[in-house]
Amino acid sequence: MINSILKKDKIITSLFYFMGLSSLVLADISILKFYPAKFVAEWAYLKSLLFIGGSILVFGLDQMFIRHSLKIKVYLPKFIIHVIFFSIIFAFVFHYNNINIKILIIILLFAINQLFFGAARANFYYQLSQTILQSWKIFFLLAILIAYLVSYKSNVYTLVILAFLISLLLYSRPLYRIINDGSVSSISMHLIYKDAFLMFISIITLNIAIYADQILIKKFATTYNIVKLFAHTSSIYPAGVAFNGLAGFFLGPYLKKRPKTSLRRVISIILPLAIILSLFSFVAGIFILRFIRHIKMDNFIGIVLSSVVFMRILYILPSSYIGVIGSQKMLKSFVYLCIIAVIFQVSIFLILVNFTSMNVTHAAVISVALHWFVRSIGGIVNIYLLKNIRPS
Repeated sequence: MINSILKKDKIITSLFYFMGLSSLVLADISILKFYPAKFVAEWAYLKSLLFIGGSILVFGLDQMFIRHSLKIKVYLPKFIIHVIFFSIIFAFVFHYNNINIKILIIILLFAINQLFFGAARANFYYQLSQTILQSWKIFFLLAILIAYLVSYKSNVYTLVILAFLISLLLYSRPLYRIINDGSVSSISMHLIYKDAFLMFISIITLNIAIYADQILIKKFATTYNIVKLFAHTSSIYPAGVAFNGLAGFFLGPYLKKRPKTSLRRVISIILPLAIILSLFSFVAGIFILRFIRHIKMDNFIGIVLSSVVFMRILYILPSSYIGVIGSQKMLKSFVYLCIIAVIFQVSIFLILVNFTSMNVTHAAVISVALHWFVRSIGGIVNIYLLKNIRPS
């Protein structure tokens, strides 16, 4: 009976996850299909800032709920104060650089949303955690479509803020009901920040790997190239992202309960799936590109981004294991690897753009692929070398 309930819970959770992910993908496609190039470029830039800036504000604290089984009532208010404090610092930076203040509001809402998600996920409220994580994406898609249908000329920032606020109203009551969950209330904030910093470096470098291409090319590329790259990533990434998010979502708690899981066994499952999904992503990208903007796929970009899908799927295991049950030594080693990967990515991009005749979009995707190679392969090797998992 209990197993049946748990299985049903995971099925509903998975469906809600795919609804949220599909909504964001369909929002990307709708924006590419129905909105002008300037709107597309603004959304591509905002999306990158959203995930990178949100990661900076959260500072890895969302991961501390599951890592230390923290009591929500004790630590969530402290974490929210942390996010608000750093958002004030962000406000001065944004003002100095003439960045729209609405972007800061969006990043703040996203960061608080991540804290709520981390608290619910750590206590195995799978449906609630996915409601928190995915609902704003569903409301954003609806806002995009309604604004287009009624010819409402709003900017993308207003639509995203609206989506987050409606989402917050939706899950605020069920979140309040679990406020007393969690078992640990005596860990010092010093220790939490020490662990959170290592997770922060890992997560921020991860989001740089995923989203920094749009920020990097903004200075060097035309609106056409920005839209072209965004169209390719929006067409090729979805299948891999869907698998990554769902597998990582369940793998973290699974490893928490079964810390002696064999690395080799999990790789034997993930590897063939990574190959299949990367090939599928390339083929699907061809058809999606033709539909959304009648763009013929740039084969170079398509092949490189498909290889990125492959490496991102391989990355699931080291990120899940190290984040949930890895030792302090493993966390530090992995953080150094992530920093190297970011430096490598930015350096390669700048070298290719400034010292070769390579197209800026090609330079961006090559630098992203090299980052993921260092991150995924290096992460798996890192686990073997430190012998925290014995392959069997």
